[in-house]
Amino acid sequence: MTGQQAGQLRTLGGAYFLLFLAVGVTLPFLPAFLHGLGLTPTQVGWLLAVNPTFTLFAPPWWGALADRWGRPGLVSAVLFGGASVGWALLAFASTVWSAAAALAVIATFSTPLTSVLDSVTLRALGGDAAGYPRVRSLGSLAFVLSSVGFGVLATGVDRSVALWPALCQAAAALWCGLTLARNEPRGTTSGNVSGTDWGELLRAPGLVWLLAATALHWIACAPYHGTLALHVQALGLDTVLVSAAVSVGVLAELAIFLTWTKWASRFRTSSLLLVSFGASAVRWGLMGLSSHPAVLVGSSVLHGLTFGVFYGAAVAEVGARSPPTRRASAQALLAAATFGVGGIVGFSASGWAYQRLGGSTLFLVAAALEALPFAVAFVGLRRRPAPPAHPAVLT
Repeated sequence: MTGQQAGQLRTLGGAYFLLFLAVGVTLPFLPAFLHGLGLTPTQVGWLLAVNPTFTLFAPPWWGALADRWGRPGLVSAVLFGGASVGWALLAFASTVWSAAAALAVIATFSTPLTSVLDSVTLRALGGDAAGYPRVRSLGSLAFVLSSVGFGVLATGVDRSVALWPALCQAAAALWCGLTLARNEPRGTTSGNVSGTDWGELLRAPGLVWLLAATALHWIACAPYHGTLALHVQALGLDTVLVSAAVSVGVLAELAIFLTWTKWASRFRTSSLLLVSFGASAVRWGLMGLSSHPAVLVGSSVLHGLTFGVFYGAAVAEVGARSPPTRRASAQALLAAATFGVGGIVGFSASGWAYQRLGGSTLFLVAAALEALPFAVAFVGLRRRPAPPAHPAVLT
């Protein structure tokens, strides 16, 4: 690795660090902040669905723009800046409509950030895909630091939930503007895909079954992502418990990613998906049956399977089942189906269901729902098994 390449990766690590400093606060505490504006859980669920809705079209549009410009570093600076403005607007929102408008601005600029940074990182690595987790791990570290720090230091879930990410995103915009935007890597990201190409891609053996399974799994995960803070508050527990649970989960996820190359090749990715869905059902069942803090935090260890193994296996399975010339597009399709469609349905439904069922019953429902992606994957993927997982497919 050259000195210039190492410097590029350190710069990207800093961008991930600043990005996830913001996410570490917003992911666990945004639902409670919105609820504190006087909104009902149903309204909170609809607002949380704004982000996945924009995931359906914002990343491809910004990605195409970065392709045409050949300047993904500059695009990342613009995205961070726009997201910062959106968070500042949200900090002073007072109604459901002003919050929705602010979240739309945030989603426009924030949903493409990870994919743009990932494209720059993978290019800077020069094909060494196994090096990606090392760069990305700075983001996971930042997530834990900010989530735990906020839970310990904050006196309540207030406007700081939006002001903190506004500050972090502004700092990231400046960081990328002074570094990545001025030292663009050579090459471009994947090009545009026509309607005919999308049709060809969807006809790849088993791919539609896979996308259906990942979307259903993400719907079952929505109660955790959208109502955990509300559930903890309703139980009368300290908000630091939210930070502890989320941080334990992220550390378990990080352990999976950093050790993926050592063990994943021993198993078929379709089998790993089934394990992930089964473990997720156990996790949600534990959270539904017990309100003890130790259970709520301890069950988060299974996040390593709920997301870490799930995401690694899903990306690998998409890579194995899609045409070689369409694999980048297939990964975008995976994100749209999982975080877009799955997020829209999941967040909207979980907010409505939480208001009527309460947190404990909702998590039991989520546990039962995991049977759907398990069945879809078992039936749709077993006939055409993919090759064993390989670290290269995590690109």
